[in-house]
Amino acid sequence: MPNFGGAAMSRLVHIFIAVTILWHSQVNACSYVPGYGLFELSNVHAPMTGPAPDAPDVWLHSIERGSNDGDYASCSDAGVVSFGVDSADSAKTFGFIFEVEYGEFPDAVFPDEALTPQEYSDGSFRIHFFWLDLPRGHSRVSPIDARISVRAISRTGVEGPKTYIDIKSR
Repeated sequence: MPNFGGAAMSRLVHIFIAVTILWHSQVNACSYVPGYGLFELSNVHAPMTGPAPDAPDVWLHSIERGSNDGDYASCSDAGVVSFGVDSADSAKTFGFIFEVEYGEFPDAVFPDEALTPQEYSDGSFRIHFFWLDLPRGHSRVSPIDARISVRAISRTGVEGPKTYIDIKSR
């Protein structure tokens, strides 16, 4: 094995790091940023106390299905489903738990944690979920026919009743 001096070894390490970063940037050029925040429960108030939140006024804002545009780094193969939250007060006060009641999505879309929506410059609140909708080698997306439930949760962990949203997409 060759004996590299300190400067030569340092250059080799820097070259290795540069090649690794370049390779990863080519392989993983598309990345998904979550379209929500994680809701934090209070550690000040007693758990499971206080009134239950009302059923949330959450609705399906949009759904976009994946496609193949020929550019592996474009994220065109991603599906995106967006939900709107009508009340600014509830969007800022409560977390939201999403669950598939029946049917299924092509991938695990909804995390188990309570989530907070993002606020947009127009004052609206939305939660976006991304998934790999068109896996490599597939030419069509799988249909979606599912019922999603959404419930609000307070900072003390009290959950309210569910709102149901049907999603159908081919």
